[in-house]
Amino acid sequence: MLFNFEKYMLKSASSTEQTIGIQTVLNVLSVHSEDEEYLGQRLDSHWTSDPRALEVFKKFADNVQLLERMFKQRNANPQSKNRFGALKSTGYTLIGIPWSVSI
Repeated sequence: MLFNFEKYMLKSASSTEQTIGIQTVLNVLSVHSEDEEYLGQRLDSHWTSDPRALEVFKKFADNVQLLERMFKQRNANPQSKNRFGALKSTGYTLIGIPWSVSI
């Protein structure tokens, strides 16, 4: 590596076939479903009839929304260059934090 860095880097690079395979797997594992639920949201409004559970979930959802507003405000600050990236929100649909984890 010290004597011929370019040769070293080319030896460590993946082949085209390996790169395509890796990218395909990463893409499949990273895509979120269209009906994905996010933290603080429920697509099924009848998931429980327990009023205490509904009250706790409502409080949780409100806290998630508060955090989302706080994150958006911080990300809008041009002084925080390290907060900017290709996507400024999470998930395939760019809405909220998914219940499930993808890579």
